[in-house]
Amino acid sequence: MTMMKNQGGDDDDDPGSGDDDGGILFVSPPPQTYNTNAQVPDSAGTATAYLCGVKANEGTVGVSAGVTRDRCNTTKGQEVTSILRWAKDAGKAVGIVTTTRVTHATPSAAYAHSANRDWYSDGEMPPDALEGGCRDIARQLVENIPDIEVGMAVEPPEMWAGATQGWGHQGCGLEPPRDGNRATQTQSHG
Repeated sequence: MTMMKNQGGDDDDDPGSGDDDGGILFVSPPPQTYNTNAQVPDSAGTATAYLCGVKANEGTVGVSAGVTRDRCNTTKGQEVTSILRWAKDAGKAVGIVTTTRVTHATPSAAYAHSANRDWYSDGEMPPDALEGGCRDIARQLVENIPDIEVGMAVEPPEMWAGATQGWGHQGCGLEPPRDGNRATQTQSHG
């Protein structure tokens, strides 16, 4: 996998024009994706490494290694920025395509900052985390980076017709395949 980041610049595609032509920066080799505190990495830490460029502790997502798993009070100031945020801040359309739920550890590293990869909703969070101001991963999907395109990879790519939905505060609007063919939109959000 090769990571890339748009570096800005002009759009004239003339490298001799004397200004920063910008374009795409390819980062190679890919970052190492181990956890800082575990022999075998988990997907939360590896996704944080390749989407944010920062090593993390096992079980945490979108935060630096300064965060202790399950300790909400260690997250403040340890949030890391993902390539999704960099692209969104540069005015690019951004999206997530996943074969698992969008709040799972791997896709959530693109938008969430959590001391526990399993805090999918406030129902999975301990009272002290809620009282400490930590937000569940699903809430962060809606609030952290608005207007994310969400696609569910339920079939081979050529079968994805209609399987993306603009994500806003209304919800995803996708229904899993019932006939074995493809995902369908259940609502249209504009």
